[in-house]
Amino acid sequence: MNMEPCDEDIVLSPCGPLGSRTSAGQVAGEWIGEFNTTDAAISAVKAWMETNKFWPAVWYCSDHGNMSVMTLE
Repeated sequence: MNMEPCDEDIVLSPCGPLGSRTSAGQVAGEWIGEFNTTDAAISAVKAWMETNKFWPAVWYCSDHGNMSVMTLE
């Protein structure tokens, strides 16, 4: 696996005032949305994957820009 996201991968990242929300979207593709919690973002990503029948890697980008691969279990 790559150590950085590919264009079709999904990235979750903190957004909003003081990182109070979580944004989710493909690196160079579709934006999935902005959510009140990380759990809500993960649920939306799972639903997006089922709808699109496409299961790319999912990454989390910390507020410092550090990337780590996530599991959605």
